[in-house]
Amino acid sequence: MENKHVGFLILGIATIFVIVIFLFQNALIQIINSTCTMDKAMFQSSLMEKMEIGKVKATRLLDKLEAKQIIERKRRGMNNIVVLKD
Repeated sequence: MENKHVGFLILGIATIFVIVIFLFQNALIQIINSTCTMDKAMFQSSLMEKMEIGKVKATRLLDKLEAKQIIERKRRGMNNIVVLKD
């Protein structure tokens, strides 16, 4: 009977974690939508996937573009958003 209670406790904790992660993700999306216009912005990870380049090469290229003031990178949690400047 005791193992049954432990199982329910683990399921309850896992459910709470899933809800917290879902709420955090929604909050992050709302912050991004309110601070960036997505027509000139893109996640750095999405850019790397579309260009089929590695993390290091992408970072070096974006560093050069940022130094020339062509783009701007904004930190959002664990991600970077690359914004094309006007």
